[in-house]
Amino acid sequence: MALERRNYFEILGLEFDPPERSPRKIEQAIGDWKKRTQELLANESDSVRRAALSAELDLHPQMAAALSDSKSRAAEARALRDQRVAQLESLLDILLTGRTGTPEVSNAQIRGVRAKLGLSAGTIEETYRKKGFAVRRRGSGADLKEAFLSPVVAESVSGKLARLRAMANPGFSWAPKVFDLFDLACYFSGGSERDAAAFRRRRTAELRGVMESGSAQFASDMSEQGHLMADLFTAGATQVFDSEESRRRYEQTLEREKLRDFFARLKSAPDEMKRDSYFAENCVKTIQKSFPDFDLALALYNH
Repeated sequence: MALERRNYFEILGLEFDPPERSPRKIEQAIGDWKKRTQELLANESDSVRRAALSAELDLHPQMAAALSDSKSRAAEARALRDQRVAQLESLLDILLTGRTGTPEVSNAQIRGVRAKLGLSAGTIEETYRKKGFAVRRRGSGADLKEAFLSPVVAESVSGKLARLRAMANPGFSWAPKVFDLFDLACYFSGGSERDAAAFRRRRTAELRGVMESGSAQFASDMSEQGHLMADLFTAGATQVFDSEESRRRYEQTLEREKLRDFFARLKSAPDEMKRDSYFAENCVKTIQKSFPDFDLALALYNH
């Protein structure tokens, strides 16, 4: 008995839900597959494996004919779609065993299923709904430009604070303790280390006043440290504490900095791992410990 052949779309790795329609892309995929399979056959010594490769190459005429005709192409794609939907339904039946209430599926989980099964997001959502899942709807996603200070401003302030901490100046013995503009406002105002936390709760207008006072004081100081202090206080007055929105962006920028190592490790993770729904969900939950808003946490994960 002849073995059931693999689906042409599966063999070629072409989109099937909806099916690829471009003749150029289909011809290129067939050509690439044929060349790759011929190379494998030429270097294969195992007789069973050689027979399988040879049998697959024999499909070339039928494959080319089927995918060049719109009706047979649609039927081939539909067959693979139905097969993958059945696989997803079986998985969901297992997940629903013993469950009560209405389970939810997130956008990240839907993307993970799409990466593994190749189904469209619409088909996946429809399958989940038929099984009683609620699709957790989200907005278009958070705009990171609105959530954080611009990279130019953030990096400028951070870099200048690092330079300030490295400078030795008897007049500002507190400089090594300044890690952000809240610290700068605290120590410049005569506060101590135990007062630093309280300065983070000061009104924005009050903090802006401190920054403006510092900017005026150092405006005429031509020393290297004077220039540095003037730049920092000016940035604080005009780009950080100039409004509630700017302050919020700065506070979130500082919070994101605490996750620098986490994001560095995440960036180096394999793409296949990052597309895994379980991995993505857990990473987003970790980010939500610092940024509870789901859309913002997801945007940071995808950035």
